[in-house]
Amino acid sequence: MDRDPFKIKTLEVLRDTGSLKISGMDDALIGYSEIDNTIVAVYDQDVFIDILADDIPYLDAVEFFYQTFSSNRIGKKNPIFVRLDHNI
Repeated sequence: MDRDPFKIKTLEVLRDTGSLKISGMDDALIGYSEIDNTIVAVYDQDVFIDILADDIPYLDAVEFFYQTFSSNRIGKKNPIFVRLDHNI
């Protein structure tokens, strides 16, 4: 497990609040947010897709992401995905 104190705290908050965390995607986890008084995991979308692409072709990973994760907001504790602009 990553020994980054920020990551450890984030994982503790998600566990303590019963928020959904996606197994195997800790490297894409960048924090948490509050939506309608509910804590949710926040993932870096680009890193998330890159991790998926470790096992399948990149374009398949993108398609899988959009079909499975990005439009699936069923349930209050589902994670959200953001795209970070590292040029800012």
